[in-house]
Amino acid sequence: MNKLNKLILSPIYLTPIFSVSGLLKIVDDKVKLNKDSSISIDESDYKQLIRMYVPYYNKLGVRGRDRRPTNYSSSKYNKVGIVEVSDLDSNYLLSQNDQFKFIKTHYSQPNKKNDDNHGYAVTSIIGTDFGINQNASIYYTFLNDDDTVKAVKNLYYKYDVKLINMSLGPTSIFDLVGIKTSNSNSHISSNKYNGVETESKMSIDTIYIYRHFFHLLSKAILYFTYEDNKNIYNVRAIEDQYATIGKFALENDIKVIQSSGNDNDELPKIIVSNDFLNKPEFMKNGNLSADKIYETFKLFFNSVMSFSQEYWPDENVRSYNINLINKIQRVLDNAIGGLNWEFNKKTGWLKTFNFKEFADLEMRKKKLFKGLSNWQSLRYHDGIITVGSVNWKNVATAFSSYAKDNYGTYPLVSAFGDTLKNDSEELTKNNYYSRDYYKIKNYIESTKDTKDFRNKMSYLFDFNGTSKAAPLITGLISRLQGELNKELSIADVKLLLTSSSNYSSTKAWKSKKISFDELTSEYEYWRSNRSKNKTGFGIPKYHKMKSIFESGNIKRIRPHELGKEFITKNTERQFYYTEYLNENWRFLNLTFVWRHKQSFSEYWKLHIIDNNPYVSWFRNKWLPDLLSAIRHKQSQDASWNINRVPFYSIDIEADIATIMGNLYPSITYIHSTEPNTSVQRVFSYRPYDISAENYAIYIRHSELEAYLNLYWEYLIWKNNVTLNNEYDENRSYYRATHPALQPYKKYISQIKQKYWEHLKENVWLESYRDLR
Repeated sequence: MNKLNKLILSPIYLTPIFSVSGLLKIVDDKVKLNKDSSISIDESDYKQLIRMYVPYYNKLGVRGRDRRPTNYSSSKYNKVGIVEVSDLDSNYLLSQNDQFKFIKTHYSQPNKKNDDNHGYAVTSIIGTDFGINQNASIYYTFLNDDDTVKAVKNLYYKYDVKLINMSLGPTSIFDLVGIKTSNSNSHISSNKYNGVETESKMSIDTIYIYRHFFHLLSKAILYFTYEDNKNIYNVRAIEDQYATIGKFALENDIKVIQSSGNDNDELPKIIVSNDFLNKPEFMKNGNLSADKIYETFKLFFNSVMSFSQEYWPDENVRSYNINLINKIQRVLDNAIGGLNWEFNKKTGWLKTFNFKEFADLEMRKKKLFKGLSNWQSLRYHDGIITVGSVNWKNVATAFSSYAKDNYGTYPLVSAFGDTLKNDSEELTKNNYYSRDYYKIKNYIESTKDTKDFRNKMSYLFDFNGTSKAAPLITGLISRLQGELNKELSIADVKLLLTSSSNYSSTKAWKSKKISFDELTSEYEYWRSNRSKNKTGFGIPKYHKMKSIFESGNIKRIRPHELGKEFITKNTERQFYYTEYLNENWRFLNLTFVWRHKQSFSEYWKLHIIDNNPYVSWFRNKWLPDLLSAIRHKQSQDASWNINRVPFYSIDIEADIATIMGNLYPSITYIHSTEPNTSVQRVFSYRPYDISAENYAIYIRHSELEAYLNLYWEYLIWKNNVTLNNEYDENRSYYRATHPALQPYKKYISQIKQKYWEHLKENVWLESYRDLR
């Protein structure tokens, strides 16, 4: 996954520079890569190379991608926007499509330094003859110094692009060290440490051992102290950026497909083992010593700086190693060396590092897990469709990022993100795939054609990460829209992706207990909406997406049209529909997608506690107390976040089952209550065929319920109402009898009325039933 280095960027300028039109002629058995390309290769090689990812496409349910296209058709529904950190050279794109468009939405002078194989790979997977949708029209933006939010808005407003791929993420904390730190004390040397041996030369093997150890140690220190340094790292700016993109997507009903990230294996398990720190050279009087670790680092550092040309004669290799070790130096200087590098012009960076706590194995596990989990969760917003990575066996790859508990469904689905080489052991068991694999591998290792082109093919061959998985999903959506000749809504796409998916191969557990030990393991647990925490709802199937959409079995409603009964009744539930299932089945999946332009809290601007524009003592008399309740909650619970309030949940009551011809009167309650996600799923399994059962489905307005509870808890506190026990009826805004609470009960129905108005203005619901 490419790294996004800047959050505040300048405007993007419109300069479309390239499009392919017309089928190219074959001359002497050679074909140009595209109309404007200066490169020609054998037609047979061309046909072979565009089959490189066919195993993945087939496994995703896409058929007919094993041949060079003979005809093309394109429409506005094939438009795809791509946002990348760097530019690409369109000279190497593989396309003979007479309708193909490749448009750069920014202006840049030709500059080889801006070219990046990452953007080339992402573009190739989505469109071109290499990709899933060979009819795709590509609108490519590279950020350079620009802002991601501006790039997304530019694609929508200037080009009417409603499907956008973002295989990028914020720069890792460790990489930020090299960008954001500055030497604030003149006595800190970036060349050599004074008073430390400079003539002793370590062996190259020892250098590599220490480089690896100190690299891991510095990253561990950064995540161990993450909570204390979030403000220095501008974490809020990262969250705000993705929230802005997600809200924009919801407001305008566009699909933003994002890679989940590759941070999950940043910290290998060796870091939380006793063997990591317990080395003889780090001991002093039999005890582990931070001073001895730092002394060893300084010896290592001076040896590198004194003999770097001998260690690494190649200038590029030498530069890479010195840059890496300089980053390590800045972390260790600040954390255990007592020196001071400023981070982002702020002092105090890493000054809270407590080596004694770090040396405690259980404390290290706890804080590293919390730090890395929180970092991985920063990019979650329900308006963005996030894609995780699995290997050929449908098992989560160790690097694939996912969100911690109560951060919604992140990732939503997964696709293939491992390298062809790593997947080859399994996929080459198929003779059809094996033949292609080795022919392409031999081409890459040959001396045919230009070295630059073979490097592009080599990059695709070795490409991995969630950056590879995300464009596979974007390609599926683009292809489906083209075949249906229809722009799908964000709710359509979420419903089709999740309803068509097969779960990952890993057995999931009901328990949500997860710690550092399970971070990179195959362990997964079920979220309450039947998604898995690491792989979401699984791996989609294209043919099933298409058949679901064309089946006519998708239910679409506006929740406000279901009525207002919940306003006057003692409930936050709305009746959705009832269904009598009179066919044999064992498995029932009901998937629901809630689409809102904005949440209830955004509708009422509840995040603006002071000077809220809707406060009026003549109208909305309940609002000042609700805002005070939010302020009170924030002061009492630092972990509470207004952006983590759930949207809705699903309740199902199933009754009167007929099993193998016998009637079994009973009522079964099933719920899907995953917070902060638009996708809920209810799953029911019966060990015997059931030929009849009645289901009543209810929408529970969990966001409304959460704010009513918050409001009432505050009023109890404000009015000094003493509660006798957990069953005290005064806990309920419906049943309260305390005199001090009576004047407020009338506001409950008023808040409900305002919530119904929010439903009318902002909310849609889709659902699909899968019965087997």
